[in-house]
Formats: sequence, C-alpha cells, structure tokens
Amino acid sequence: MRRTNRRWGLNSTLFATDPWPVIRRAIRGSKANRAAQTAAIAFLGQAKAYYRGAADAALAEAKPVLLYYCFLNLAKALVLARQTRTQFTRAAHGLSEQLQPGGRELLDAYLDAFESSPTKDNVFDLFWRTLGGTGVQTKQTHRLVRLLPQVVPGHRLWAAGAGTDERFVSLEKVQLLENRSARGVWAQLHLQSGDLSRLGMARKDVLLDSGLAAGWREVQAPTGMIFFEPQRPTTFTSRAADNVMDAIAVIEPHLWTTVLDNPPYRKHYLYMCPPSEVSSRMPQLCSIYAIAYYLGSITRYRPHHFAAIIDGEYGPFVEAFLNDQPTQFLFLIASEFAQREVTRAALA
Repeated sequence: MRRTNRRWGLNSTLFATDPWPVIRRAIRGSKANRAAQTAAIAFLGQAKAYYRGAADAALAEAKPVLLYYCFLNLAKALVLARQTRTQFTRAAHGLSEQLQPGGRELLDAYLDAFESSPTKDNVFDLFWRTLGGTGVQTKQTHRLVRLLPQVVPGHRLWAAGAGTDERFVSLEKVQLLENRSARGVWAQLHLQSGDLSRLGMARKDVLLDSGLAAGWREVQAPTGMIFFEPQRPTTFTSRAADNVMDAIAVIEPHLWTTVLDNPPYRKHYLYMCPPSEVSSRMPQLCSIYAIAYYLGSITRYRPHHFAAIIDGEYGPFVEAFLNDQPTQFLFLIASEFAQREVTRAALA
C-alpha cells in the first residue's frame, strides 16, 4: 500500500536489476532532514563498495568481513532514513562474538547484544527497532545454533547438518479479506496440509510454534488446504484500504520471505520456533545480519578457524549463506527503504 496526501491506495511491485539507485532515491525522498539524508547516502556508497568487494573477493576468508560491513552501512542508512536516529556520533556494532571455554567455533559460539544508551548508539539494536521490533531491551545472549535455522535459503542444508527436521512451513497464499458490514479487514494464511504431513507437524503446533497461537484460529478450507486467520479483524471506519497496513502489521513479524525472479516474486513462510529458542527469534533481516557479524568476526580475528567451519557439518550451509544471502538481504532491505516490494527483474 502507499499513502497519498488524502488516503491509502494500492501500490505495485518495483522491478529492478540494480536496487542501489532505488535505495538512494528512497533516502532522498524520506522525511529525514538534509543532514541525515547526506550521511545516509554516504553510508550507502560505502555499503555498495563493500558489496562489490565481496562479490570480487578471491579469498574466501575475505568475503564475510566485506559482507558484514556492507550490511552494517545499509543498516545505518536505514536507521537514518526512517528517523530512528537523526545522526550517528558514537556508533558501535552493538554485538560481541564469544566462544564458550573449550568450545567449537560456530557450534558453541554465541553473540552478546547490547541496547543503545543516551551516549552510545548500538547499530544492531537500532536496526532491530527500525524494522518494527522491540530492539535489545537489556543485554541479550544468542547462540549461533539458534540463529542459523532462521535463514530460509539453505535451510535444508542446516537441517541436514543438524540432523533434525525442517522448521519452515511454506505459505501457499496470504489473502486479504474484508467484511464491509462489520467494517473489518484481515489477512488469511493459506497452507497445504501435505506440507504439515511431510514435516510431521500437527495443525495446533503450527499456530503455537509460529507465535500465532494467541488470537488466531483455523477456519474452513478446501480439501488439502489449511486456512488460519485472526479471531478479531482489524476495524476500519470508512475504507478498508485505510487500515490494510494495520492488518498486515499483525502478521508481518511472523513471516519470513524469499525474493524470487518470477511470479509471485515473493514466497512467504512461517518459522516453527521451539519454545526453548523463542528468546532468540529475531526479525528476518536481523538474524541474517547477526550471522554475518559472527562470520565477519571469525575471519577478522581467527581466519584459520573459518576453514574448520567450512569443513564441518554446517559447512554447506555457511557456503550457501555467503553465496545467497547478499542478494536476498539487498532486495529485502531495499523494500524496507522504498516501503514497497522491490524484486529482481527477470530479463529474457
């Protein structure tokens, strides 16, 4: 959706072979003041240079460092463009990579995350808040093995390495519905029942583990399908379109997305998070960012351990992450800047 001077209306998917100009234009069109826009454009330029450096890196150990600094500068630019901060004076990563005594890299590694303070801006915390999450309320600790399964591309490689079941359930469709007489609008989630059978999941477990249990219900669906919807629609006073974004906000924190080259251009998933790991569930872009920070830290300070990670059980996942996530992250964050879906143009 997009808002004009008077009301909300339908928006369209933006196709781009190069999302960098899209981000730049979004920054220039943002409500941030001129100084913040200028700083955001500078961060964007650095991010692009790091992105290209990562793509051209001949040494595998150099790629994670470059990718993380690309993500870091994109995060700073988004924070400024969305006015979470008007400037950065004393900015810090907001993350610290640690290893349990005598532990193995990746398997026994964890990240400490820190909240911002009046005198110190922690970029990870601000990025999380800008994306609509709670941010880092107090110091948090997140084990890497709880972040890895939150990445969609390469997820089956993670499951194979971990020797466990998959955690993502594919959504066939997200449909917006309206009840004009009751003045309600809501999003209905469509799943194929065969997916749950394949993964050995019960329907009640989907609502519970995806975080949708409170306030959601299953409704009648055609054979082979499962429909979930909120028990209470989002109300509107005049036009349903004016409150569609409010209805989407109800489900957005529970959706993971991949960017596709062809219709439907977006594929959505629910993440089945075990109750013991809920405290480490993050917005999609934050988990990608945090993993990139860890890999960048390893290759900065202990590059000889990176080879051991690649040779380990999660090696195929890490390689897939480094190959697939840069483009996914770039288009997903471009959508955040533009406040509309930005996807890759499929050229014949």
